[in-house]
Amino acid sequence: MKTAKKLVLAALMVAVMAFALCACGSQNADGTYVIESLNGQSVQTVIDSYKEMGLGEFTAEQLTKLVISGENCTLSAYQSDDKTGTVKVDGEKITITIDGKDEVGTLKDGTLTITESGISMVMKKK
Repeated sequence: MKTAKKLVLAALMVAVMAFALCACGSQNADGTYVIESLNGQSVQTVIDSYKEMGLGEFTAEQLTKLVISGENCTLSAYQSDDKTGTVKVDGEKITITIDGKDEVGTLKDGTLTITESGISMVMKKK
């Protein structure tokens, strides 16, 4: 159960960082991004562990999804209210701002990678 809480928290933290995709820059970041892995574990492994702990069944898109449109984005994460923010793209560098806090990651070939406090999340554009 403690691991599940850490994974949910990690997913939320990474999702917050993913808001950086919502800005202008050299790439078009517009689209829907869905979690693919968390701390090197496939999203299916995370989902299976949640199911084993009795937290229900859900898809990767229900676990963590980021929708980017222009300079705005909306983050949906498991058992949390949707969050909105802004994004700035500078080459492959992504800066996400939510609630006044900036997070930095990379965006390359439709793959968003964010690492914060030793937690790494990879999201793929659908």
